Amino acid sequence: MGAWSHEPFGNDTALDWAAELATAKNLAVIEAAFDAVNEDGEDYLDASAGEEAVAAAQALAGLMSPAILANACPESVQDWARQVAEQPNPALKRKARQALQRVL
Repeated sequence: MGAWSHEPFGNDTALDWAAELATAKNLAVIEAAFDAVNEDGEDYLDASAGEEAVAAAQALAGLMSPAILANACPESVQDWARQVAEQPNPALKRKARQALQRVL
């Protein structure tokens, strides 16, 4: 049975995405999740792309806030955040806001 909840990492798609993020050395996987939603047109949004974008936004928030990281991100995302040296720039934050608005 698959995982599903209201939490950003509470579904199989987001957990699979987190496993991909865990192997990344930078923010490219996060940016790709936002780009997949933002560049997908105006009408239909695939649920999987939305789930990944929400997880990416949570991972990004966790990277910027130790409290969010510790309380709302899986261990694999926490480990990734401790190792990545890159910090999000304003353009990436704008992409995150745009993606989340589209998902909503």
